[in-house]
Amino acid sequence: MMDNAFDEMEGSRIQSIVRQDDYWQINTNEFTLNIFNPFMCVCYNTQLVSVNEENKDFYVNQIVTNVIFEDGKSLLLELGSKLKLYVSLTEDDYTTPEALSLHYETGEIIVI
Repeated sequence: MMDNAFDEMEGSRIQSIVRQDDYWQINTNEFTLNIFNPFMCVCYNTQLVSVNEENKDFYVNQIVTNVIFEDGKSLLLELGSKLKLYVSLTEDDYTTPEALSLHYETGEIIVI
């Protein structure tokens, strides 16, 4: 059931990735994703690289082509450039009561 909620992210274009105080925010034309847990890029299909101020703009204008949600493990956004943005959902990586909050332009909100 939860997978379907994330499917609506597909086809969205990343407009910005911004560091807000203690979390990251991905803004697209269809949703805003606030990320409180570790947030990385999967490069070359295996290497995890932290998203940071130096590389965050590399993902702007990328299209979300696929979303893979694994409860208790991760949320993976596959981009048109074959890059993948990874949010850890493991219990050990929670730094706040929620790992992320997803806000659709339609008003729907999902908190994990």
